[in-house]
Amino acid sequence: MAGRWRGSTKQEADQAREAQVTRLQALRMLLWNQASADPIRAAEALIKIEAREVRLLGLDMPTKAAVTDPDGNGISRRERIKEAAAAAHTAKPGLLVFGSTHWSQTPWLQVS
Repeated sequence: MAGRWRGSTKQEADQAREAQVTRLQALRMLLWNQASADPIRAAEALIKIEAREVRLLGLDMPTKAAVTDPDGNGISRRERIKEAAAAAHTAKPGLLVFGSTHWSQTPWLQVS
């Protein structure tokens, strides 16, 4: 689903987000009005709707992510820079913002 919005404008994404929030609110009202039939099940569904709405609106705290190797071991910043520099030198022309000559002329990217 995320790939679907990659080429969209911010306005299109905002409109889609608003439409989704409207649908969630309508569903919430439907569940709320019928909660007396099965209050436990309605509460579970309402909690899921709330969680989806929070994620959709970006209200959760950011998730921290760590770069790891396939075994789950942490990778140092130095190692990540080395890997990025190696990838830059082997990539096809036109795919990188920085060309190979620019990499070598950029002091903060020097890796020994």
